[in-house]
Order: sequence, then structure tokens, then C-alpha cells
Amino acid sequence: MNVQAIRGGNHVGEVLFILISPKPLPAPVGRLALDMATEAQWERQCSGQTERRESRVGAGRQRTKEEQEADEGARKLVQSDPLPQTIYRVRVKQGGCALVPIPLRIAP
Repeated sequence: MNVQAIRGGNHVGEVLFILISPKPLPAPVGRLALDMATEAQWERQCSGQTERRESRVGAGRQRTKEEQEADEGARKLVQSDPLPQTIYRVRVKQGGCALVPIPLRIAP
């Protein structure tokens, strides 16, 4: 997914960026305001082909008991548990970083 496409004139909402890196990032941990140059650098270095799959049957449903317990650390999800609502697949070079932009749309 191209980050520029998300920033088009018709997007109303925010974009959550998930950056996964095999090395520590030269930035403070927590909520941080990025300057455009750093963001552009990370996008060049870490963007890959992103594929997003949505489950048709789970939209609008609450989390399952298994998901709730896994979120609380009481257990781990196993293969027999229901699939998540959304799955992202990002193709990057081995040992490289991955940047996944997730548009958070605001419904009118």
C-alpha cells in the first residue's frame, strides 16, 4: 500500500503506522511527533508490498473469549481458534524493516 494514496484529498481520519525493525530505532519510545523527513526516510527504507485481508463474517462482532484471554495474557491463540478480523502481510527483504500504514477512517 502506498502511504501517499492514504493521504489523498478524500481521506478523513488518521493513519496509524506500525514500524517493525530488527534494530533499535533512533527515536524515543512512546508517542512521538515525526518530522516529514524522518517519516519519508523510514517509508523509503521500510515500505514493502502490503496485503490486507478482511474476514467477511467478523465485521461488527465483538472479540471472542479466546481473543480476550490472549489479549490479557491468560493464554495464546492456537491454530484452532477463529481467524482474526484483519490480517496484514508485508513483503520485505530478510533482515529488513517493515512499515505498515493502517488508515483509521472516521465515519460521517
